[in-house]
Amino acid sequence: MKYILRNDTLLLSKAIAAALFTAGYSSALYSQESKIDESDFTLEEIVVTAEKRESSLQDTPLAISAFSGDQLDKLGISSGEDLQFHVPGLTFGKTVTRTSQVTLRGVGSENINPGGDPGVAVHVGGAYQQFTGFIAQDFFDVERIEVLRGPQGTLYGRNATGGSINIIPNAPTEEFQGHVKLGFGDYGQIKTQGVVSGSLIDNRLKGRLSVDKEKRDGYTNNTFNGDEIDDKDYTAVRAQLEYTVSDSLSVHISAHTYSDDSSGVPLSSTSENPTGPLFTGLDLATFTPVFSNFFVSNNAQPNIALSDARKVRHNTPTEGREDTDGITLVIAKEFDAFSIKSTTSANETEYLNRGDTDSSAEVNFFQTTAGAYDTLSQEIQISSDAGDGLEWTAGLYFYQEESDYNFNITLGDSVDLPTPFLGVPVTFDAGGKVDAKSIAAFGQLNYSFNDALSITLGVRSTKDEKDLDETVLAPAFGIADFATFGPLVVQQSEDWGETTGKIGLQYQPAENVLLYASISTGFKAGGFNVSGLQSGYDPETLTAFEGGMKSTLIDGKVRFNAAAFYYDYDDLQVFQIESVQASITNAAKAESFGLELELMALITENFQIDASLAYLDAAYKEFSSADPIDPTATLQDLSGNNLPRSPEVSFNLGLEYTWYLDDLGSVTARVATSYMGEQYFRPFNLDQDKQDSYSKSDARLTWNNQNEAWQVEVFVKNIEDEDTISNIIVAAATLGSLPLASYNQPRTYGVSALFRF
Repeated sequence: MKYILRNDTLLLSKAIAAALFTAGYSSALYSQESKIDESDFTLEEIVVTAEKRESSLQDTPLAISAFSGDQLDKLGISSGEDLQFHVPGLTFGKTVTRTSQVTLRGVGSENINPGGDPGVAVHVGGAYQQFTGFIAQDFFDVERIEVLRGPQGTLYGRNATGGSINIIPNAPTEEFQGHVKLGFGDYGQIKTQGVVSGSLIDNRLKGRLSVDKEKRDGYTNNTFNGDEIDDKDYTAVRAQLEYTVSDSLSVHISAHTYSDDSSGVPLSSTSENPTGPLFTGLDLATFTPVFSNFFVSNNAQPNIALSDARKVRHNTPTEGREDTDGITLVIAKEFDAFSIKSTTSANETEYLNRGDTDSSAEVNFFQTTAGAYDTLSQEIQISSDAGDGLEWTAGLYFYQEESDYNFNITLGDSVDLPTPFLGVPVTFDAGGKVDAKSIAAFGQLNYSFNDALSITLGVRSTKDEKDLDETVLAPAFGIADFATFGPLVVQQSEDWGETTGKIGLQYQPAENVLLYASISTGFKAGGFNVSGLQSGYDPETLTAFEGGMKSTLIDGKVRFNAAAFYYDYDDLQVFQIESVQASITNAAKAESFGLELELMALITENFQIDASLAYLDAAYKEFSSADPIDPTATLQDLSGNNLPRSPEVSFNLGLEYTWYLDDLGSVTARVATSYMGEQYFRPFNLDQDKQDSYSKSDARLTWNNQNEAWQVEVFVKNIEDEDTISNIIVAAATLGSLPLASYNQPRTYGVSALFRF
């Protein structure tokens, strides 16, 4: 561990030196007028709506990584899994239940099921998305993506403790246009995209239709039956209408549907089969524990995944489905002194996943997870540029959720059960319904004292309420209502409230340099751990201190941004396993500090480099717990242990060169490499809980014709073809304490053709 940290620190110092040297080198290069044509090539300006009004990325006093649609294509960013390698401090973890665990600067969420909330909010077209699996879906027909780092407790508020990922789709156009894209890759991949946009009624009604469909074979082979797992088979459609009622009033409707029949992520164990006794349940005659080792008694073969992470031996098929439908209505009205915008969004999601839990073909533990969300959100936002250096935004927010969650673990008949359990099913069957409501009022103003100095003040008052109806039945483990021989029924209700705020100062010492500092707070509501038979857990709060610089140098040819921060984290919500049940508890305190650098530079009109770097020290400050996967464990002081999914060092470096071939168009070559430091997936920081540091490199070659009517591209991703872990869950000691991993993509390659009209 110490060696790895020293090695990461060395890499950090080298990366910082390289970034600063590059910025300095670019400056020196361009200061020599004899060596440069001071012509019109500059970096693309990105306009963002991070503060719910349009502003240039470089004029917005927040730590933001923003990517236009063209940049997403050039960088090969097609989903949240790719995005993590280009945003400082961002990690993305897939789960076997079709949900995702996203962290920013070490801040995320351990309860990603109904009853819990994400720590990094996702917004699409301005509408909040509760289902964490949304960020795992492929991006398509996107105008830009903004990743806001740090608590967004004023303007966004709901579950944006760690930050917000804003996905802004391309809007309908007045002119008729569109494109068709067809791609082929290894693993039998076929990917098609189509877009058509244009005016339906001149100067009044515009429409846009976007379709994305992909099918490919799985990355993992089940040697037991020859099935391929972790495949893709989805269809996504988005339809938009924009009606201009008058010069000051517009109505925008966006509807989307997503249907996914992919088999799902396999539960792949990263350890040997357990050789010790496993808790089997209770002897119903004496109510004493009974132990047995199902792996030994069934002569289970060694875990094949240890020699090849892309192979499993599962006697239970991995299968699943995900369906999402939603609609968002935005009405915007301009007045002389202010504007009003109403955003109404309704979404429905259902998902199911079933898979082998024991990672062997001889034992028959399997689990089924199913969930559903039905959400409605409404935001009213009023904005004004009052003049005399004053801008302000205020609003009201309402959110309502009805969600279901069902979880089942079954020990099948292949296991030789102890005599006391004859006729008693060894199952854990739990489910529940959650009703949640949230209301908030917010406001933020920015006042400029002069052309150089301004101040930002913001406040948000939030009230959350959740109700739970829960049932749990596990008779072999002594969990039942023995008066009725049915499930235990638990009903709970909790509510929480918090006021969060922000104060920030911005100073512009030069036209293209912005310095900023802020103190802000974030709040994530408490919740329920459906299936855990526990009381509701408390909210978590975060106080963030941040300072940063944004600079555009060399006549717009170099962009260099930096941010430093310190977080004080209270009542952190932590996931644990007790017996066969998962629990969420509140750790006392945690803290983190870090540094982030982002660089983009046009060395020449043909040659561009981009780089990002994050250093993060995120650790528990006060936290004691016994490891629930070890029945003999005693209370441990975990102070100083790393927060889950918080690599100390991560960076990315990309090099891009374009050859202009006159009538033949242009050819662009891009190579990029990313480094991700070691990260743990549980607070106990054991070797079985972590992914070692690794690098990942991509390359692509793109040919555009002269008028960009068509484009052909070839690519390869993850050239190293290293099997790296995206996420780990650890089964309880009763199930053998098996660490079960999901993996990032292996090396893939392919070709695509794009035709615009």
